[in-house]
Amino acid sequence: MQPWQQQFAQPVGGQAGTRFAPPSPNAPAIIPFGPPAHSPFGPPAHAPSPFAPPGFAPPAYQQPWGAPTPAKKPPAMMIIILSVSLVLGIAVAAAVATGLNIAPWSQSGPGPVPGGNKGNRYTQGPPDTNPADPPTPTTWDQVDAYLLNNPIYDQHLPKVDCRLGTLDLSTAPTEEIEKYLNVFVDCLMYAWYGPMIDAGYELPHPSVTVYTEPINTRCGMEDMQNAFYCTGDQQIYYAQDMLTLFPQSMRALPYLVESVLAHEFGHHIQYRTGIFDSSWDYETQAQEQGQTAEAMRFNRRLELQADCLDGLFLAAVADSSGFTDEDKKNVLSMYDIAAPSTPESDDHGTATNRKNWITQGLNSDTPGVCRTYEANDEEVS
Repeated sequence: MQPWQQQFAQPVGGQAGTRFAPPSPNAPAIIPFGPPAHSPFGPPAHAPSPFAPPGFAPPAYQQPWGAPTPAKKPPAMMIIILSVSLVLGIAVAAAVATGLNIAPWSQSGPGPVPGGNKGNRYTQGPPDTNPADPPTPTTWDQVDAYLLNNPIYDQHLPKVDCRLGTLDLSTAPTEEIEKYLNVFVDCLMYAWYGPMIDAGYELPHPSVTVYTEPINTRCGMEDMQNAFYCTGDQQIYYAQDMLTLFPQSMRALPYLVESVLAHEFGHHIQYRTGIFDSSWDYETQAQEQGQTAEAMRFNRRLELQADCLDGLFLAAVADSSGFTDEDKKNVLSMYDIAAPSTPESDDHGTATNRKNWITQGLNSDTPGVCRTYEANDEEVS
């Protein structure tokens, strides 16, 4: 048993073996992304966060607890913001997604190589703009099973024949960026589809919407210099000026944006495998008990796991896309820029631990190396 299982053995406001009630719409929210405003590769949040930017107030979590009902219910409202003045942050927001018609890839452009992924079972198609609800734990035993013994941990990512292209995302027109990122999602789908199906899960295909001005979402108005995964519609959003968060010398480097997107897709994997909701249960309980530090620790476990899943994908496409040691060095350098400025803003982990967990993924092909919920506190600080 993990120490946090002993500490949070009973739900707040409920009986053992049942899920506790969500915070009221007027309660202080949870989670977090980073330096008091936004933080690096942020986590999904069910409700407004005390760590979110001033004035930011997404609607409270609306999904009812308890056993899932046969009828489709509104998806959970969560947010992860990737926007800060000096620190890279990313968000998960419940926003309205628009379906995109993706042009077929070409041999010279980004995306999967035709005929090169026959064993991976995924068939390229349009994004799923009305995905089914993910699995939701209804007992504490299920919560622990999703976090500690999830079937996804036993799977292996195949090598994916995928070219990431040479588009300079810091200067390309918005339409080209959106096309590139949507085709890039096909690479992510090729890598993750088979392992997810083998683990017994569905994997809807998210779209990427690139926006050029603050966008009004279900979580409220989202600023520029931002990127986020939405659990409300299970789509991804990317601000056209996101790269301006980096120093000028880094903006044209390959794999930076791709790594950010792979991290956000990692939140999609967590959401579709029950890990996200399960982590949220413990985090909410810690917050309700006034244990903010423990709540932050659960947030870091979620975020550091997404970093590790990011690394797994980069490893899966490394051979075909020419991912070099220099590229790896550049990707790791992002975490120095995104390091928390104070202990209170440390909701994603130190630069050292973020590098450690993405490197865990880069050196492996199985999500089993991403068990942040079994790691000691120092490894998720």
